[in-house]
Amino acid sequence: MARSAIQGMNTSRSQAWPRIEYACDPIELTEDRPWSVERGLLATCDGKTVAAVPPHSMVPGTPVASVMDILRGNARLMRNTAIDDLEFHTFARAMTNDEIASKWSRDGMRASHMGTDRHYLAECFFNGLPHRWWEPDMEVLYRFCREHLIPRGIVAYNTEKEIVCRDANVAGSIDLIVWDARRQVHHIIDFKRSNKLRSQLRGYGKMAAPFAHLDNCKGAGYALQSPSTSSSSSATTD
Repeated sequence: MARSAIQGMNTSRSQAWPRIEYACDPIELTEDRPWSVERGLLATCDGKTVAAVPPHSMVPGTPVASVMDILRGNARLMRNTAIDDLEFHTFARAMTNDEIASKWSRDGMRASHMGTDRHYLAECFFNGLPHRWWEPDMEVLYRFCREHLIPRGIVAYNTEKEIVCRDANVAGSIDLIVWDARRQVHHIIDFKRSNKLRSQLRGYGKMAAPFAHLDNCKGAGYALQSPSTSSSSSATTD
């Protein structure tokens, strides 16, 4: 699985290879950090690698300005548009497949542990218990409350509610239930920690049957799980 995914990244048209996150010793190119042909050079735009030159691919003495022009040209071809705002980094080499697989394993374990920890902090907050309020992730939660809950008079009702509905073949754990007195409804909220939420959230739609009468935040669904289909979704009730 990992090796096929890595191979897919190597041949992907969405980014050049190596992507900056899989380049060894990436260093931003500045006047006080000169480039040499022993190192590769890559260009990024909005965090994505759009062009790269491997180490030892240029003749010794090649001016860095010439290599940067090559990267700009390749970036335009990849994006099919002019790219003016590029960031340049030198790198020692691309990671090997084994190094990338190990990195994914470490990052996955770390993300899982951090997700569990931040989930617990959010649970403590909504139950009025002491928590590490200074954690940067908590400011995201506080801002959500200030902007979306408090102005509407929505208050915490229950946390960690286990549900089972045999008739609908649905079971799961609801992270947070809040009470919306103005609309006289409960809302189900799922805690998630991910750097992909911004790109994955796609507005609201209807859940799959038998919950088609409920609104669902597309792309962030995990609260209700159907064992027969292995699908899952979170919901806001009306």
